[in-house]
Amino acid sequence: MSDKKKDTKKDFKKNKAMLAYGVIQLGSAVVSAVALVAIALSFCSFKKRIKVL
Repeated sequence: MSDKKKDTKKDFKKNKAMLAYGVIQLGSAVVSAVALVAIALSFCSFKKRIKVL
C-alpha cells in the first residue's frame, strides 16, 4: 500500500514538473513571437521613413 502511495507522489511531482516545463516553453514561444512582430513593425516604419526622405 505504501509503495503505491510513493509511486503516486512521484507521478504527481513528475507531472507537475512537466506542466511547468510546458508553460515555460509556451511562454518562451509567445515572447519570441512578440519580439518578431515588434521587429517587423519597426522595419516597416523604417522603410516608410526612408521613402519619405
